[in-house]
Amino acid sequence: MKKKTVVSALLISGFALSVPGAAQTPTTPPPASPSAPTAPNAAMPSPTAPMPTNSPAVPSTATQWLASNVYNQSVYDQNEQKIGDLTDLIIDKDGHIKSAIVGVGGFLGVGQKDVEIPFTDLRMMTRNGKNWLALDRTKDQLQNAATYDKSSLKLP
Repeated sequence: MKKKTVVSALLISGFALSVPGAAQTPTTPPPASPSAPTAPNAAMPSPTAPMPTNSPAVPSTATQWLASNVYNQSVYDQNEQKIGDLTDLIIDKDGHIKSAIVGVGGFLGVGQKDVEIPFTDLRMMTRNGKNWLALDRTKDQLQNAATYDKSSLKLP
């Protein structure tokens, strides 16, 4: 409930992230080619308008993101395999986003581990109008990283 309140407050106050990204809601990346692994819930081309498979994924050219574009979105590695979900943001007292919390492992939140990463390490990727969050780390690297304890930052 508190997470929704924070995101709502950020959106109501007109807060936008001033880092490279996209102003569209990220979605699961489409596969790069028929032989490429398919990410869970990948957007599949419609039978009437096939998606080109030779189109490379590229960083988005947008200069701002909305908090709703990143909050609770899946994060993918360089091979477009899901490695976790962005579960929270750490905002410093000056209003700058310092870090992202990515939940890795587990199933339906059970056994999930939170890991802190610098927010600037996240990239918004795009292909054929589809956007998603990418990180230059593997799922194993995140699972082996130190667990982040958010309890010290919770407001009373």
